[in-house]
Parts: sequence; structure tokens; C-alpha cells
Amino acid sequence: MMLRRVLEYFRAKPEPPTSARGGFVRAAWDAASTASEDRAHWGKTNHFSPRLDLTPGVRRTIVAKARYEAANNANVRGMVETFSNWVVGTGPRLQMTGPNAEANKRIEAAFSQWLRSARIGSKLRLMCRAGYVIDGEALALAVTNRRLPTEVKLDLRPIEGDYLETPPAMSFADDVVDGVRIDEAGNPLSYFLYPRHPGDLLTISTFVPTEYDAAGVCHWFRRERPGQCRGVSQLASILKTVADLRRYSQAVLGAAETAANIAAAIESQAPAGTTDEADAGAAFEEVELPRRGAVVLPFGTKLSQIKAEQPTQSYEGFRGATLDESGRAVFLPSNLSRGNSSSYNF
Repeated sequence: MMLRRVLEYFRAKPEPPTSARGGFVRAAWDAASTASEDRAHWGKTNHFSPRLDLTPGVRRTIVAKARYEAANNANVRGMVETFSNWVVGTGPRLQMTGPNAEANKRIEAAFSQWLRSARIGSKLRLMCRAGYVIDGEALALAVTNRRLPTEVKLDLRPIEGDYLETPPAMSFADDVVDGVRIDEAGNPLSYFLYPRHPGDLLTISTFVPTEYDAAGVCHWFRRERPGQCRGVSQLASILKTVADLRRYSQAVLGAAETAANIAAAIESQAPAGTTDEADAGAAFEEVELPRRGAVVLPFGTKLSQIKAEQPTQSYEGFRGATLDESGRAVFLPSNLSRGNSSSYNF
């Protein structure tokens, strides 16, 4: 039936729309262009659903790269630390506004004591730093900690998103999306979590995910699309950018080291293959130069100093622009993404 309608449409050959003045309307969207110069840039676009676009394999690859970059790139590490410190700070505070001022103080003091004993502030910063920003999602289990010195034994146990995975027996279940069981309204009902990290030895072959009620699981992630059940790293959009900055920094350093290691070059003016050229020395032969001394060069040669041609002037501008662009991924202004407020005034 659909094919018949398509054929009837093309047989009808509808006339192109005309304007009020009788001319043809030639409207078009530049963003919909498929010209050859745009094809390579937009070659990886798709119409997948959030479930198919953010598969476990895609998430694991992005998480591995984000963890590697955060561990080895000082700029990324600083951005992540700054973001977690600004979002969480020292931790939550309770302010009671009841009619009994004395009772308010006692409740606030007990709550503060529980926060300190359970180290809730440091756990929230860990969830924000390692989970929300780097991994794209932070998970925590509400557990009972008998060792807490407070009357309230409630505690949080942060875990990585690697724990969350769909059991093999439910791989084709419609209500289980990447380890999360959801209802018809999209609300999480339960989570399937490994008892140990799947990256440990023998974990996958020994254990299977256990179902936990959603009321006892904290799942913190940024939902980018409707229907999305798992998070993606906040650093995903800047991984290529910060990697290019590291490569550029290494290239500039390599150029400076090359210029510094080779003090000078002796260039022969004699024709190739002549006796004068042979007297000047073999090609790429190293000659030790005396310190604070003068040298007599062979006839027909001249001494040239190697110039450092690396773009030292443009490097700082490129680095600053790259860090500003990278900071936008975690909503940091320029001075926080760079870790430098020297250009700011009061």
C-alpha cells in the first residue's frame, strides 16, 4: 500500500509551489545540504533512538577515553576538580525553619554530625567528579552502616556505572534498557547491578547482576534526549579537542628541543663530489665545538645557527582558545577552565 502511494505521487508530478506574484519558490535549508564538501563532516549522522545510539559498547569506549584523559591531562583534571568543588562544595546543609528554635538547632546539629560521620560531602564530590562528569553517570546505593557513631545508620555507597548491566536472560526484554527496568511512563523501577566490579578477574564468569529496587538506588546523570536511561560522559564532546592540544604542545616542545640540541650547522659551498666538499666533512657528521671559543672552518663552508621556528607566539592563543572551548562542556567560565584569573579585574 505504501509503495503504491509513492508511485502515484511521482506519476502525478505536482507543480512546484508559486509565490503570490506568480514566480516559483526556490526555498532551501543550508543545513540539509548534502554537497560533497559537507558529506565528510556529517558522514556519521544517524536517526537512531537513544537506546540504539547509546549502546553499551559506545558508552564503554567513551568512558575509557574520558578516564584516560582525566588521569593524564592536567587541564582536564583541573576542570573536573573545579566543577565538582563548585557544584558540591563542602556538602549539603540543613536549615530548619520550625517554630521551636531550640529544636531546630538540635536537629541541624544532629544532621551535620551524621553528614560528617558518613562523609557525605566527600562521597558526593566523588560521584560528581568520577561519575557525573567523567563517566557521565553516578550511582550510589543506600545502605545500612552499623559502624556509624550516630543514631542514624543510613549511608551512601558510591559505585561506578560499570556495575549496571542487563542480565543475559533479559537481553530482549522491552522493559529493561541497559540494566534499568522502566515502566510505561519511563520511570525506573529497578536496577540490575553486579555485586563486584565487572573489571575484576572472574567477576563476569562468576556473578550475574542482581536486581535492586529503584528506591534504594541513586542514579545521577544528565538526560540529553527523551527516553534516555543511561548517561554519557560530559567530556565526550572535548576528548578530540584536548587530545589535539596535547599533541600540539608536544610538537612545539619537540621543535624547541631540536633547535636547542643542534647548536649550529656547517654548510659547504663547494660543488657536490669535489675535493673541497670532502675536506669540509661528511654529511650529518657531528663536530664538537669548544665552549666560549672560536673555530676555523674549512674553505668554502659557513656556520649557521639553528633558529627555533616553533610558533611560540601563537601557542598561548591556541592553548587559551582550546581551554575556553573545553570549559564550555562543563559550563566553566574562562578563568575556571584555565585556572588563571590574572587577566580579570576587581
